[in-house]
Amino acid sequence: MDKVKGTRQQNYVSNPANGGGLHNYGLAVDVSIVDAKGDTLPMGTRVDALTSLSHIDRESELVRRGKISTEARRNRELLRMVMQKAGFRSLRSEWWHFNYTTRADAKANYRVVK
Repeated sequence: MDKVKGTRQQNYVSNPANGGGLHNYGLAVDVSIVDAKGDTLPMGTRVDALTSLSHIDRESELVRRGKISTEARRNRELLRMVMQKAGFRSLRSEWWHFNYTTRADAKANYRVVK
């Protein structure tokens, strides 16, 4: 991080000073799947690729059009199944993002992690 007047400059997608998002409460995660060697399995895009290729509701179409592989779609489905069994909900536009609760619940019942 860049030093600015003795403090660390930080950039946020959802700034905790403004209430933040679920990541700020420790109630959202960005995850993928790796193999035994630690190599990421094919998922169709990298984590944080904010494009239409990351949308989970278009995966069959993306496979048909050759934009992601069948293997990537299966890996995404496996990740969602595992995370849902652990109590997390997926985000439609980001295959890697999972929320444990709602933002309203987080604000009412949890504190922002500092």
